[in-house]
This record gives sequence, structure tokens and C-alpha cells, in this order.
Amino acid sequence: MACANIIIQGGFTPIVNTFLRPETIRKGSELQDHVFDVQEIRSRSSVLMKAKVVRTVSLNESPYEVEIDVDHESRAIITRRCTCVAGISGECKHTAAVIQFINSERSSGQTDLCQTWKTPSKKVQLLYPKGIAEKQTE
Repeated sequence: MACANIIIQGGFTPIVNTFLRPETIRKGSELQDHVFDVQEIRSRSSVLMKAKVVRTVSLNESPYEVEIDVDHESRAIITRRCTCVAGISGECKHTAAVIQFINSERSSGQTDLCQTWKTPSKKVQLLYPKGIAEKQTE
């Protein structure tokens, strides 16, 4: 019986980067907001990270596609590739942007925060401090 691949689209476990040069990482950090459609595809034998990166020039062309093979246990990068010219070697700013996106991704949203619509404004709190204190103790 074949095991289906598991596709994860958020809440990524960080990956270990031992390949990219500091200059490439710096350039990639400037593109982190261009990363989208990130997926982690887990199979029995491998982990493949896939993402797209919006081009900074020629915006009407297709985004660059980045693939990173990751070790199951150590989360170390095995291979990486991008569809840009420099990406054949895997040493490109798009790959760096995807790695940084994965390592800094936070899968929480507005619903993770406490509601604040009933909280009195600072002005009201200053005008009526006693009323606020009494309501909070009830």
C-alpha cells in the first residue's frame, strides 16, 4: 500500500542553511516579501520545499520557482535550485529569500490575538478611571 505525500502550507519547521554566502543571504532578505505559495511536501523518503518568488524586474512574467530538498531528520539542505539564471547552482537571492521566509514564517493571524473592540480608549480610561476599575473587577 503506497503512502500519500503530506503537503504542509504553514507552520514550517526551520531548515538549516550551510550553503549560502552572507551576501546572498542579505540580498535574499530584501526579497522575503516576494515569496508566496510555499509548500512542504513530505514523502516517506524525502522532504521537498517548493515556493514561488515574484520577479523584481519583468513583473508580467512568471515568478521564479524554487525547490529545496531537505533532510528528514536534521532539516539540513541537501540540494536547492531556482529557475533564474543564477539558480542553476542554487546560489541565488531567490533561494535565500525562501529559506528566510521558511525560517521566520509565523502561522498566526488576527484570530490568535485577544479581542480589543470592547477595550476603552486611553482617553476614556483617563476620564473615568474608577468606572474602568470597577468593571474589570466584576
